[in-house]
Amino acid sequence: MADHDLSGTPSDVDDPVLLIATCGGHRCAALHRLRRGDDGVDRAELREAVGHQPRAVLLTTGCLGRCHDGGVAAVGWATGGREGLRWREQPVAVTEIHLVDRARALAQWVCGAAPRVDRLPRRLRPRGG
Repeated sequence: MADHDLSGTPSDVDDPVLLIATCGGHRCAALHRLRRGDDGVDRAELREAVGHQPRAVLLTTGCLGRCHDGGVAAVGWATGGREGLRWREQPVAVTEIHLVDRARALAQWVCGAAPRVDRLPRRLRPRGG
């Protein structure tokens, strides 16, 4: 997640938006596919939550390079224009979102405390963070 450039994002954003960028790399995508047959939460619940938050954007990226952390989403503030979105600061990595409780907690945070990244629940913060 060192590269903060999300060029190619179809957007024209003057004001900052809360960006939830879910990893669409091979491993993360496979973990999400495995959960769909269970009582697991697919990204639909997260999409619905983002739809209720006027300053939030959800997108899927290529591999974020955090394969050891399971399904990953990068969460933080972004701005942009015709060239795409760009992180304003280092995003927080929310790990293991392929797990039902973590995906649901992220969706609940988006509906509630978001866009206050500092209010991201401790259980969603990176280990040691």
